[in-house]
Amino acid sequence: MILVRTIQQTVAIGLIALAFVTANVNDSNAQSRGPARTNRVTAGATNAPRGQVLQNSARQSKYGATSHRSDSNTRVRANSRQPSAVRTASTPAHLGAVRIGQAVPEQVLAEPMPQLHGNSVIADDDAVHVGNEEAAMHVLAPQACNYPCDPMGALLDWSRADLWLGVSGFSGPSNFITSGSNSSGQVEGSFGFHEGINLGSSLPSLLCGQLGGQVGVRAVQAQLDGSAASADSRNQFFLTGGLFRRVDYGFQGGLVVDYLHDDWFYQADLLQLRGELSFLLTPCHDLGFRFTSNEQTESVQAFLGTGPSPVTVDIATLETYRFFYRYLFGDCGRGQAEFNIGFTEDRDTMLGTQISTPLQGQLGLQTTATYMIPRETASPAYASEAWNIGLAIVWTPGRGFGGGRDYYRPLFDVADNGSLIGRIVR
Repeated sequence: MILVRTIQQTVAIGLIALAFVTANVNDSNAQSRGPARTNRVTAGATNAPRGQVLQNSARQSKYGATSHRSDSNTRVRANSRQPSAVRTASTPAHLGAVRIGQAVPEQVLAEPMPQLHGNSVIADDDAVHVGNEEAAMHVLAPQACNYPCDPMGALLDWSRADLWLGVSGFSGPSNFITSGSNSSGQVEGSFGFHEGINLGSSLPSLLCGQLGGQVGVRAVQAQLDGSAASADSRNQFFLTGGLFRRVDYGFQGGLVVDYLHDDWFYQADLLQLRGELSFLLTPCHDLGFRFTSNEQTESVQAFLGTGPSPVTVDIATLETYRFFYRYLFGDCGRGQAEFNIGFTEDRDTMLGTQISTPLQGQLGLQTTATYMIPRETASPAYASEAWNIGLAIVWTPGRGFGGGRDYYRPLFDVADNGSLIGRIVR
């Protein structure tokens, strides 16, 4: 337990240090830059993976809109959801990495130019011209162009939302609550449906927009026809919210709070912290560590259909520690696969995987699987194991599924029975 707590504290300190270092780097860069600004965007800027370079000839965009140019300039485009600069663990917000919605320097000259925004083309007067005759950078800058901004647009951008509907099967120690005299009330597994929404948002007032926030909910309906334990169906409500930071290279991570209301033949309210810290070797390869920490133990009364009186048990969340590898695959990295392995506070072994793949346009398919292998000393072993399997159709309004490298898309999935596992406290 000392080792487990040490790992947990180290990760938490690492997340705090990451935010602190980012803030100090931004301050030091702001002081060292001075008043001088250059209005030249060299050809090297075209290497930024978030920009789209348009050559002399017309180019067909991924949204089907063709853009033309009438001069010899090279142009770099970035829509409001895809900043043109690469973000690392210490990227400052300055002219070399123009941030959307940031005040534009004096040398920014207005020049009409069509801009791609999601699946539509924005009016010409919504663009600004940065640079000289040799090169140009075009970004959406509402403050410079009198763009009609929605005051809630930064917080409620539906292009950063995921909505889903699917099926799930799961089991855990809470499925094996008995009176102690017999096992007729045990339920081997629960099956049902789940649906929910996960929404990300920028937080411009925190660390100059270096942090993002997210909030999401998931509802689960299982045991629709009852079970051996009770004639009642099982309804779960998950709520996840917290902060995170995404980058293109280097360290990224976050911390969220997970809440579960489990309504079955017992009613329990569980709470845990879930955090992760990872290192992006490239934008497509990510290695990291994830943990969960129980924050609430609740004493509940289970009304089993097999016994004359309720059974009193203490339920808490299982503390887990997992190492993961995340990989983007397919066209433009629109697919994502993750594999993880780890252990629990009770020395059980954790295995898991998640695969998300695009189907068509804004629709995708997500599959998840988690299995906890009980320790050898667990008795009975089957009552200590836990597993979760999920399949869902995911809709990403306002953007193609898996498309758009947005810093403010949710980093964490909403909690489910694979990331928040109940355990019986003995």
